[in-house]
Amino acid sequence: MGDNDDMRWALTTPVSPKTTYARLTLTVPAAGTWELWAFIPYTNRTSTAVPYSLTRVSDGVVMLSATVNQSDKNDAWVRIGSASLTTGVQYRIEVATNTGESNARVAVDNFRLIRLNQAARPNLFVKIPGTGPG
Repeated sequence: MGDNDDMRWALTTPVSPKTTYARLTLTVPAAGTWELWAFIPYTNRTSTAVPYSLTRVSDGVVMLSATVNQSDKNDAWVRIGSASLTTGVQYRIEVATNTGESNARVAVDNFRLIRLNQAARPNLFVKIPGTGPG
């Protein structure tokens, strides 16, 4: 999800409440636990305290929120968090600029939602020759 490879950015605002933000409204195709990831572009990402949230639109319940240091990211996917989402329900991803910083930049390019596989996973042990039992 995103804006077809068009990175967006804005200057940070040092005060609350937020005045500038980017929002994306979505529904998920299947119920389950979903991870939210954001793609941080290579430029205009100097803020160290960018607030991200995923909110259920119908009642305003915040499903997850996180603060991300973008300044040390460069063309990188960053895991924001995970939440249990329901099909047919609208959710809103929001990235805001009220970071408490002056003259920094918040940048965002795309978002990715990944449904976690609930299947049992085997324990895999690897034996390296000459390293003992295992």
